[in-house]
Amino acid sequence: KEELREELIFFLKERYKAKEIFLTEVLDEKLLGGMRIEVNDEIIDLTVKNKIKKLQEHLIRKI
Repeated sequence: KEELREELIFFLKERYKAKEIFLTEVLDEKLLGGMRIEVNDEIIDLTVKNKIKKLQEHLIRKI
């Protein structure tokens, strides 16, 4: 878990050209797994719940 945390901090520093990153971890079982990152007004949603939602939307469009 610590290795993943360090990789995430490195990624966010590179993406946002930041010197420091402060993470707040919140466990939300409704997300079904994955992670959701909020930076200012940007949201990076890598949750299982979001992937299921996008799959449902895709399947509905195909009908």
